[in-house]
Amino acid sequence: MRVRLKSFAVPVLALVLAACGSKPAPAASKSSSTTTAPTTTTASTTTTSTTSTTQPSGVAPSIATASYTRSGGNPSYSVTISYPVLGGMASTTAQAKINSQIIASVAAWANSFVQNVSSISGSSVQGNSTLTGAYKTVLVDSKVASFQFVLNSDVVSAAQPSTNIYSLNFNLSNGATYALGDLFKAGSNYLSALSQAAITQLTAQLAAQHIPAVELQNDPGLSPAPANFAAFNIASGSLVLGFSQGQVIGTAIGALTVNIPDQALSQVIAPNGPLANS
Repeated sequence: MRVRLKSFAVPVLALVLAACGSKPAPAASKSSSTTTAPTTTTASTTTTSTTSTTQPSGVAPSIATASYTRSGGNPSYSVTISYPVLGGMASTTAQAKINSQIIASVAAWANSFVQNVSSISGSSVQGNSTLTGAYKTVLVDSKVASFQFVLNSDVVSAAQPSTNIYSLNFNLSNGATYALGDLFKAGSNYLSALSQAAITQLTAQLAAQHIPAVELQNDPGLSPAPANFAAFNIASGSLVLGFSQGQVIGTAIGALTVNIPDQALSQVIAPNGPLANS
């Protein structure tokens, strides 16, 4: 039986940690993203911490990379997702809040994958289903941290592998996550602006690959709905939008991203929001 992997939700509740047997990652060192950091498994959590020097306000935090791993059987599966750990922030409270939200989101994505794998009926299923993920630092300055996650899943008995894009954006002053609406003027038609900008860019992208894209104008995955632009990242001078495989046109296209300059959204950007200051 073919089972299609469902899209993963992105909750950031710390309650997910207990369900996955994981803990918030410790503060990272001032070293680069190659720094070894905690490894999380379903059985136990092994933590390796290094000394972190708190940086003054106005200085971008340091980032280390940690890895979440999980495996199980019947049906067999394995999960490996790398994620960032912020360190050296002026506010250790905000730093802890951000790091706990990151690991909670990673654990939630893993849980959703495992639930999908577990739904495969029959004990005769052969092979190992896998979920692998990596992150990209889109922006980290003294005010904002924005990370994009690309998760590739290959579920035994599924029609094909799939790629999903997620994002996490943080206010470094208080550790809160930014919602899409926080970036734009209240009551503005920012969703329509995002929809049209995305359609224009994707049409050009696909045309360059000789892929007809006239149907993009009516594609439900690009309609002015908040869920269609949930995978957003605050960049320097622009807004990055990610579209998971299957959201636009069809699964054969794969995952897509567009980079919309702030200037193209100037009429709807909140004057005191993170996009106005990026």
